[in-house]
Amino acid sequence: MDLLPRGAPPVVPAQATASTTEFSQAGQQFSRLLQIIEGLQQKLPSQTPGRAIRPTANQPIFPSSHVLSVASLADRLASLTRNSGLFYEAFLSQWVKNKVPFEVVRQQPQNLAQNQQIKIASQQLEMISSGVVRFEFDVSPDIQLFGVIQPDVHPLLKRWQQEQAQPQEHDETNDWTTELRITFPILGTLRARLRMQDAQLSIELQCDEEWRDKLKAASEAFRERLINAHGIKVSSLIVRGANERT
Repeated sequence: MDLLPRGAPPVVPAQATASTTEFSQAGQQFSRLLQIIEGLQQKLPSQTPGRAIRPTANQPIFPSSHVLSVASLADRLASLTRNSGLFYEAFLSQWVKNKVPFEVVRQQPQNLAQNQQIKIASQQLEMISSGVVRFEFDVSPDIQLFGVIQPDVHPLLKRWQQEQAQPQEHDETNDWTTELRITFPILGTLRARLRMQDAQLSIELQCDEEWRDKLKAASEAFRERLINAHGIKVSSLIVRGANERT
């Protein structure tokens, strides 16, 4: 399993997969848009900060004394992503349509921290160009989380397909792949690859050899929790040691 290496998560940009007919109609517009985005990226200062979602203050999410729970971590990560500024224009559009309160828009960093404008613009252009969302968080002073989310169909192409097709003709596709790497002071590095396809989730986990058997023993309980608590169908769940390969 080729999971994330120790450097920044390298992910191939989402490909604009489409039929020949679709691409012949949308390809020129799509290519032109990407050229415009690349031109804007080149105009940004060369010392632009990293293009991953991070807390604005670059502080750990929780102090070292905090007892971590899945629920509290999930809520905090969702909040940080929602208020990252990457989706500012989307929230603004939703507010105009009375779909979200103005407080959601007001909390975006574009309205709170003007010195973040260049960084956020760089992140937005990267996300639009590649279709990939990257994130990195210090969960606590000694636990780090890195990851990427990549949809199968580039969001720009998907939006074009939705606008062109009749509701009964368009086959909605929400398949995606996520790769995660989280480092613990005692457990070492845990890598995960999550693949959602046809509403079923496949999971590959990779950990240090000394923890492999314990992780395997806990994997079935994890599978049952996903099904019973969240209604997620798990097609496969594989656990490997750090030295094992697919």
